[in-house]
Amino acid sequence: MPILKSWLQSSADPTQVSNTVKGVVLSASALIVFFGAQFFHVTLTADNIASLASEIGALAGIMWFFYGLLFKGVIYAGTIKQ
Repeated sequence: MPILKSWLQSSADPTQVSNTVKGVVLSASALIVFFGAQFFHVTLTADNIASLASEIGALAGIMWFFYGLLFKGVIYAGTIKQ
């Protein structure tokens, strides 16, 4: 069973990476696509594929991040204090 640092752990299962961290990684991947396209001077039409992929990836990452925060809140509220 892997032991993760507390900031990586899921609220529901400490052996799993949290959805909040997954959201941040997904958002970062969108930035990598965007900057990679800029670095390699990828020029496309107005419907720039790299831009579209970056926007979709960023949106998905932000949604996943907020889902993780909401999930943490639900776990916190539903935890029995002893």
